[in-house]
Amino acid sequence: MGDVSSRRNGGISEPTESDSILNNGNENSRPSNHQESGNVEDERPRGCWGAIAGAFYALLGGLSLGAADIFVVIGVEGGMSPFQQLLVKSIVTVIFVVPLMMYHSVNILKVKRKDIILNILKGTFEAGNTLCFNYSLVLIGVGDATAIAVGSIPIMTSLLACLFLSEKCKAIDVIITIINVTGILLVCRPEFIFGTTAKHEEYDSLGYALALAAAVLLSLGALFTKMMSDGTSLLLILLFNGICGIVVTAPTVYFFRTMSLLAAFQSNPKNIGFLTGMVACFLLYVYAFNRALQLETAAKVTLLFNMQVVTGFIADTFLFGKTPTYLELLGAALILFSSLLAFLAAYRANRHKSKDVEKN
Repeated sequence: MGDVSSRRNGGISEPTESDSILNNGNENSRPSNHQESGNVEDERPRGCWGAIAGAFYALLGGLSLGAADIFVVIGVEGGMSPFQQLLVKSIVTVIFVVPLMMYHSVNILKVKRKDIILNILKGTFEAGNTLCFNYSLVLIGVGDATAIAVGSIPIMTSLLACLFLSEKCKAIDVIITIINVTGILLVCRPEFIFGTTAKHEEYDSLGYALALAAAVLLSLGALFTKMMSDGTSLLLILLFNGICGIVVTAPTVYFFRTMSLLAAFQSNPKNIGFLTGMVACFLLYVYAFNRALQLETAAKVTLLFNMQVVTGFIADTFLFGKTPTYLELLGAALILFSSLLAFLAAYRANRHKSKDVEKN
């Protein structure tokens, strides 16, 4: 705050609210010529408000990705492949972010080499996560793929965070993870647990491996975000997410040619609206998920992020006319309960940190 006050006295205006939302960092990273190096002033909420903001963005990210997945399913039924949709999302992301980076004077040339490498790894791994998950959906079905991928993410992220980020894993975190994974299994009711007959038995092993790979890749992406410098701009993360998505998916779209997007739009003009909704939800997910990782521990973010499953459950019930079972309702309730516990745990931890800072 002292840095902001000194610049006010020098006749320079304070950062706007949009600046503080789109950027995040420390005060020593701002160059004297006022060009952003991808690292800006630290405007992150502190203490209890930090826990509330982190939980809000994590929940928003999960709900947004769940909504984007719904649009993906509708788009596939309309003739658009998931790979085409991911390519469009990536291209739109770059087109959307570049003008914002110019407006906020984010200079990519002044970003630390470490942050560049981490952003490339993160963008590549998360694009691979999307492709692996989409393939697993085709091979083993939505229930199995979601249960394995989404249910494994909190566990893997917690383990990686403990090993590489020195994040502490407490007993309450283990309990919350067990409740969360149990809820996911009850909602998705995977065939390998509940015993219904699989349609593609010859590809089950590959489908399970791809779903597990999707969880590993997204967990590593979250880890890379936590390893970035505190002042890394969210706009920079969005830019690399889009660029890496284009690099990964463009060859896939070329080699696995399906109906062109133009033909899909002509056959069903509603596809334009579905694609627009998917892109908007995807952009919101990328922003909210990465913002949450800047505010809260990786383990708690991935637990709250699993609200994605609840979004799909609601869509199945109200959009696709599926009648929920008692087990599914119980599973949804467990996921909501685990999210509430994760928020309370984060709130309590941040409150203790605030008190310790005040004492010191």
